[in-house]
Amino acid sequence: MLGLAANPRGVPPPTQQDYLDAVNLAINAGARGIVETNTWSSLEPAPGQYALQNLQNDLTFQAQEGFEIYLGIQVINTVPKEVPADLMNVAWDDPQMKARFHSLLDAIRPLLNSHVAFLSIGNEVDVYLAQHPSEWVAYESFFEDALSYVHQTMPGIAAGVTTTFGGASGAGSANVAALNTKSDVWMLTYYPLGAGYVVEPAQSPVTDFQTMLGLAGTKNVVLQEVGYPSAAILSSSEANQAAFVTAFFQAWQTAGQRIPFLSFFLLHDLTPDVCAQLNAYYQVPPDAAFQAYLCTLGLRRDDDTVKASWQAFLNGAAADGFPH
Repeated sequence: MLGLAANPRGVPPPTQQDYLDAVNLAINAGARGIVETNTWSSLEPAPGQYALQNLQNDLTFQAQEGFEIYLGIQVINTVPKEVPADLMNVAWDDPQMKARFHSLLDAIRPLLNSHVAFLSIGNEVDVYLAQHPSEWVAYESFFEDALSYVHQTMPGIAAGVTTTFGGASGAGSANVAALNTKSDVWMLTYYPLGAGYVVEPAQSPVTDFQTMLGLAGTKNVVLQEVGYPSAAILSSSEANQAAFVTAFFQAWQTAGQRIPFLSFFLLHDLTPDVCAQLNAYYQVPPDAAFQAYLCTLGLRRDDDTVKASWQAFLNGAAADGFPH
């Protein structure tokens, strides 16, 4: 299943029609998968009180459009811990933390339709846990408890925990492997970047996808996000981004059914204002390279003009036979 993060163009400020137009662009390109993510803190703003209307609306709309849904509950979101405020200083393996997450899952379960195929418990958790290494074992206990509860109460949904490809294949690989011992699938984000956010070669998916499959062993790999910036400051270009898009479709075709779901990030470039806000959210000091990375991931520019990567995406999706 091919997914595409169908964000609207940002210039001028988008209308409701722009959101619908973005979804239609994704559908017409062959995308039939969608990633829906929410932080635990936004879903449970006060103890035992849930704010689920937006999630319900999204899931209903996505099902009506025929999307297969990857649902992410971000108890960690890359850098911040995103649990309700009263649990912020509670250990991951504390019975209270586990019981509260069970209750959240109970509240969400009636909203889940037959289109929800995947559930991720934590986003890019290896980044946070690398900064809080004493929490790895406790988080594994929390995750495995949540996974067991999902298996009991939500049969048919494949559950896992999202880490970065760099974390899964780098110095923290043993911790990521331990975390995935009981997961149904390996869930990864994939942005091939080196030091200073400088891009790796556009052909990197050819070898990296095979590395992913090797790490996962007999389990399938699900790619929550695949992206590649086009900024010159990162030694990239729009032509380089297009070459990456072509390479990832070719690598995915080679991987076959071992990667049953992949979502490209993003449809449109983010605006500089949004990138500055994300820079602050991820607790990174103001950094031109980091903002260039965030702001040039789109297949189309923020004013909806197209990059070469858009045509490469259309060509690659057609060549691979999407929609399947």
